[in-house]
Amino acid sequence: KDAYGFDFSIFNRLIEHDCRYTYPLPSNYDYKHSKLQKINRLIEMVGSNETKETDITQFLSNPENQFILIMRFCAMSITSETTCVWQSVEKDPIRPDFFILQTNGFADIVEFKLPSVELGTVGRDNRESFSSQINSYVSQTRTYRNYFDDPNNRVWFEEKYKFKVYRPR
Repeated sequence: KDAYGFDFSIFNRLIEHDCRYTYPLPSNYDYKHSKLQKINRLIEMVGSNETKETDITQFLSNPENQFILIMRFCAMSITSETTCVWQSVEKDPIRPDFFILQTNGFADIVEFKLPSVELGTVGRDNRESFSSQINSYVSQTRTYRNYFDDPNNRVWFEEKYKFKVYRPR
């Protein structure tokens, strides 16, 4: 018979050390005055009638404010206003507001619209349809889908920007 022995005394010391260890926390000043001020500024911008869509996207594309989208979408990184050139057809390039790079190596698209959008339906009870603004936004997402459904566009995009987009949400 073979006998094996283990010395567990080291674990007692490690447990004692871990029980009394205090993990460092960010100082209240750093978090409160750095991050919360920026989040509050975004809330103010979204709530203001004078804010334009480009104001919001410019604010969020600043490196010191990118943490807002990264935290919201659990992303690795974000890229703002990347130009997507059509490869198979002659069309004007598209520029989504943000690409949100996920941990799986693929990116999703975030497009900002102001809260003052005229929501709802128009038409009679038996012939209702979305308002023209909503139809325009749906068309915009359809254009993004059509762009990334084309394999030539996907290959060009991945070679140029070094990340993948396929059926973005």
